[in-house]
Amino acid sequence: MKTLLTLIVTFISVSLANAQAPPPTPVTLPPDSITSTSVRLRAQMETNNVTAGHNCGLNFEGGNQMVSLFTSTPWYYFGNSHGTVTVTITATDLVPGMIYHYWAHSAYFDVGVNNASHGENVTFTTLYDSTVSGLLLPLLFEQEGGQTKTRFFGTHTLATECLDGRLGEYEDPPPPPIGAMDVRFRRSCFGQGSTLDARAYRSETQIDTFVLRVQAAYPLRISWPNVNPYYSGTVTLDLGLQTIDMKQVNSVVLDDEPPRVRVITQGPLVSSQYPCIATNAPQDSVQANGRMTGLGNPHGISTTAWFEWGTSTIYGNATTAQSLGSGTGLAEFEDIVNGLSANTLYHFRAVAQNAAGVMYGADQLLRVLDPNDVGEENEIPIEYALKQNYPNPFNPSTVISYDIPVNVYVTLKVYDVLGREVMTLVDGLIEAGYHQATMNASNLASGLYFYRLQAGAYTSVKKLMLMK
Repeated sequence: MKTLLTLIVTFISVSLANAQAPPPTPVTLPPDSITSTSVRLRAQMETNNVTAGHNCGLNFEGGNQMVSLFTSTPWYYFGNSHGTVTVTITATDLVPGMIYHYWAHSAYFDVGVNNASHGENVTFTTLYDSTVSGLLLPLLFEQEGGQTKTRFFGTHTLATECLDGRLGEYEDPPPPPIGAMDVRFRRSCFGQGSTLDARAYRSETQIDTFVLRVQAAYPLRISWPNVNPYYSGTVTLDLGLQTIDMKQVNSVVLDDEPPRVRVITQGPLVSSQYPCIATNAPQDSVQANGRMTGLGNPHGISTTAWFEWGTSTIYGNATTAQSLGSGTGLAEFEDIVNGLSANTLYHFRAVAQNAAGVMYGADQLLRVLDPNDVGEENEIPIEYALKQNYPNPFNPSTVISYDIPVNVYVTLKVYDVLGREVMTLVDGLIEAGYHQATMNASNLASGLYFYRLQAGAYTSVKKLMLMK
């Protein structure tokens, strides 16, 4: 009896071990039969090691830098196969000239979701089609505390008037609870919204309005790349009480929730082949190296990208150029810079170049911390900030504080409710640090006024009340 029990326990243990063992790891092969809109994905797997009696299959996962397009490819079931089996599945409805990545994925279907294996990641680029072009430009939202969201807007010849999955337009899940950051585009056919809004191209004079729902903590910084090469007309950020000319500046800081957030564009130049480039916001580093990331759109011409970096906006250093391909969609790239100094603030920006010209992303700040000093107050601020004046209301004087993380040309001006400039408090080169300006309103009438700080690409506006 003891021997029988031992055999039963041993059999059960071996069966459970086999049931929980993952399937053999597939080998992801380079694809073939690549066209502008389709590709044949390939993989191999050794089926001799498939656990007997279990249903094993393989499919492909992957996509481009914004969306996953292969997660629903049909499964290939091995059944009673033995030896090395080659699996091919054709993926269609792709975007011409786009960089994609994919990997093979094997799984057992009768022993739980944890029983899966993945092959190596393989990349490919669909063939370029000169009749396909478009603009997909990034908007970067950065809330206080460091959390960021990147959203994309633009015009594309493949776009329709509703959701286009191959361009990255998918309906978002329901919004998160109040307090969690959330940014999404809203349209009547978007349902819960989408992280990308691509409008159908109709003419070189068309006007498009992109409406955003923004749930965030304030202050909130919104930044974007240089939009001048991509629109012949105006490009404005409508915030309800404030309108920003997006061709003149590359960012704005909102101290309070605006009545609305809309981007209004006129005259898309979808044939424009200047590369589009965006510099992603970094995380502070406590090591002697820093990781920089960016997004680029080659717009159909072979494009290279790199990062310029240094302790000022003169930069003076550059990483090695790397290829972004020649697609009409977004490509992500990154680089690591070593040998950075502790307790130092570095500037960096992404740069992209093709035969049409060179484009520069927005400047970002990377702070390298001393591990022994993390949590201590810094003598130089890590970001721009315009503070509420004190006292407020006031008569006749008040103090306005502002933070400047780098040496930069600064203007601080006061306007009345009609938008007329009534006073200039600062106009010149200001060193990095914490600053104050005193406003004496003895010659002004009682009422509501606005004060505006402009420091490089940074802009912020606040209200003050003079009561005599």
